[in-house]
Amino acid sequence: MDRLSLLRELAIGLIAAISLVACGSARFVDGTDRCTTDSECVPATCCHAMTCVGTAHAPSCNDVGCTADCRPGTIDCGGRCFCHDGVCAALIVR
Repeated sequence: MDRLSLLRELAIGLIAAISLVACGSARFVDGTDRCTTDSECVPATCCHAMTCVGTAHAPSCNDVGCTADCRPGTIDCGGRCFCHDGVCAALIVR
């Protein structure tokens, strides 16, 4: 593992640990789409995504209106998509 990849993995772990302390729970949900960088991963659905996919499988969200809910089990509030061990993953904070 090169130095940049190791630093990225450490940063992701630190974010998850901080999220756990701040919010009470955090987890990763690995997908199946391959990736090499975080920018290759996007939410799998337009609203309240629970998983992430590669940009090639990104949903078309034109003309989609989402609520501002902070739904548990989604990436809505504090979560995000990122590349984890070569696959797109979701960080679920609540």
